[in-house]
Amino acid sequence: MKAKFFKRFIAYLIDILIVVILSTLITSFVPLNNNVKQTQEELLETLSNYYNEDFNDNNYLEKINNLNYNISKNTVILSLVDIVIYILYFMVYPVYNNGQTIGKKLVKIKIKSINGELTFNNLIIRSIVLYGIWLNLIGAILVMILNKSKYLMTINFLSNINSVIIIVILFMVAIRKDGRGLHDILSNTIVEEE
Repeated sequence: MKAKFFKRFIAYLIDILIVVILSTLITSFVPLNNNVKQTQEELLETLSNYYNEDFNDNNYLEKINNLNYNISKNTVILSLVDIVIYILYFMVYPVYNNGQTIGKKLVKIKIKSINGELTFNNLIIRSIVLYGIWLNLIGAILVMILNKSKYLMTINFLSNINSVIIIVILFMVAIRKDGRGLHDILSNTIVEEE
């Protein structure tokens, strides 16, 4: 029997929370250079100044874009660590855990392959689409090869595409009889009650 939308949503939130906590713990051991720390402090100061109305909108956006670009450029290693954590949690772990992440286990649902046994290949496609791994990977590459304006324009465009994909997935899971989203269709999977 297909998993209910609410159960899938709760499992998704639990899993994202777990991944964020894991990522924060692991990346806290990755040393950041002084430039990144200084840029992060400057970003917080800029946000505070904006809320105190010490900036006009144009100055604020330009400064924020510069700071975000500098942080992205200097934290590529952190992005790669995040990507590895997502791969291990959403692709590897479910293959060896009966199609379940911790969130799915708690709400008693699991991922199944339409074609038989659930494989790593099913989960690669599913996870890349559902969790935006493609965006993180492309972002890490683009920040190294594009100048600031091209990077910001491209990553903004790709982020909008990712947002549309997530909206389409939510809509499909909510209205389709079989509860399959775009990520399920592309990966030949279905999420069912345990």
